[in-house]
Amino acid sequence: MLRHVWSLFARSGSLWVAWVKDYLLKRKSFWSVSIPQNCSWSWRKILKLREIAKRILKFKVGNGENIFLWQDSWHPSGILIEVFGHRAVYDAHSSLEAKLSSVILNGDWFWRPARSEALVEIQTRLHEIKFGPYDKPVWTVSRGGSYVSSETWDFFREKKVEVSWWKIVWFPNAIPKHAFILWLALQDRLLTGDRLMKWGYKGIICFLSFSYRIWKFCMHCCHENNSPIIWDEVLKLGISKWGTKTLKGLLCRLVLGSVIYNLWCTRNELKHSGHPISEEQILRKVLWEVRTRIAGKGKFSKNKENLGLAAQWNLPADLFL
Repeated sequence: MLRHVWSLFARSGSLWVAWVKDYLLKRKSFWSVSIPQNCSWSWRKILKLREIAKRILKFKVGNGENIFLWQDSWHPSGILIEVFGHRAVYDAHSSLEAKLSSVILNGDWFWRPARSEALVEIQTRLHEIKFGPYDKPVWTVSRGGSYVSSETWDFFREKKVEVSWWKIVWFPNAIPKHAFILWLALQDRLLTGDRLMKWGYKGIICFLSFSYRIWKFCMHCCHENNSPIIWDEVLKLGISKWGTKTLKGLLCRLVLGSVIYNLWCTRNELKHSGHPISEEQILRKVLWEVRTRIAGKGKFSKNKENLGLAAQWNLPADLFL
């Protein structure tokens, strides 16, 4: 939605922008129009973002025809109406909807004599502003001055310390629903009545007696015959070895997500409908999900380990270089 706010100021040739300015804004300032009772959901959302957009949208001065004198952020002091109030508008013999061009003449400032301390302060700092060839909006949180989604998101998001396990959860070939449930499990937020499982110091303790066998069998298929069953040790192994671009690393990460997800689904099914799912059904589904996901995903070296894994998982021959 912030992109649409940017478009209102930066895309003067857009048909949508022209329609908004004529029909919705009626040539008034975007910052001052009221939210109509019968407007569309999208327009209401755009208007509600104004307080956020004010912080990051500023203007470089050209001829002033596209900048509102009192409501846009072009002055070093900030938005004039917010800093100095309506009294300054009155003292300047101006109006709230006045354009900056009303105080520019032949490329220089043309203000009335200051009649108040507010106007003195406004005019005193005008020398800090350099005129450009045209009015230009600036998205201050982006390095290039134009709207960039990634840089805008990075500015607003809450920044935290990078976790060490992100590579075994979020990776290009991850199955989204598996990654999400695994992420919840890592955050210790996977609550469905009882915990799906608790991988503690005594090993896997799950509501399903066969979870241990499923995990060990899948790890055997990945040639991880000595895979630990203690949660912290599984994470340690995954962080140190599975975050690579190798076939084995990809298989292990997919297996981890699939096992956690399918045990979680089985737990829900058993709790809410009372229909148990057999160990063989879960195992077949895990193997099928991993096999189909990895088929056609990238090219791997044709070495002994990869060929053995391909045979174990019945992977297609075109998976190799």
